[in-house]
Amino acid sequence: MIGDIFGHRSFVFANAWRETRTRYAGTAMGAFWHIVQPLFLILLFSVLFTGLFPSRPGSNAALHIMTGMLPWVVFADCLVRCTTSLTDNAHYLRKLPLPETLFVARTAVSAGLMMLLSLALAAMAAVAFGARPNWSWLTVPIAGLLMIGFAFGLGLILAPIHVLLRDTGQAIGVFSQFWMWLTPVVLTPEVMPGALRAAQPWNPAFWFVQAIREPLVSGQAAPIVTWIIMLSLVSATLLLGDRLIRRLRSDIRDLL
Repeated sequence: MIGDIFGHRSFVFANAWRETRTRYAGTAMGAFWHIVQPLFLILLFSVLFTGLFPSRPGSNAALHIMTGMLPWVVFADCLVRCTTSLTDNAHYLRKLPLPETLFVARTAVSAGLMMLLSLALAAMAAVAFGARPNWSWLTVPIAGLLMIGFAFGLGLILAPIHVLLRDTGQAIGVFSQFWMWLTPVVLTPEVMPGALRAAQPWNPAFWFVQAIREPLVSGQAAPIVTWIIMLSLVSATLLLGDRLIRRLRSDIRDLL
């Protein structure tokens, strides 16, 4: 997989940039439309949850929600688009002898650009709320890109399944919304029900959200164990996804 992507890196990066531009072509705000909706949700949730949980930990309810919601929206969008990337590019795959992983990778690279934009906005918000930048902030884009890598790995697993079962894309869209409420994106772990709070270490998304949020909110970089878990999750999903695509390659080509 790495060899395929590296060998076609010009195709992947050029098409990722083209995908990012054409997605918002003709709009005045461009890619910023991608974060307008989460900003409205952040405003709504901030008003709602500040009233419900006035003693919640953290420096600010809006900052807590923003540092979770902005990366989550990009992650969820990346996961859905990676899942449907093979069927969305069926016309290319029918004509060109290109590895299937390239089309999933192109979507992930495009999402990586959006993740960096979202994290830059979250960092500016943190400064506006009085946070002082320190060295731990340098880990935030790394954690964000690892989160995209996790979505890429899951997308590699789900993309061939979507070719076989077209309901997969819709199901993942619904599941990603449900998954958000199982993860401390809006709520803090402290206000979650006891069983859900205890289950967070088994929630893969928890580690990525915390690694992004904590430097911006508390100035603390994620501990080593968090990085080990994130790297393990990314590696495991990438390896499994690559193996699945290779095994189902002939079926994918026949069904597209």
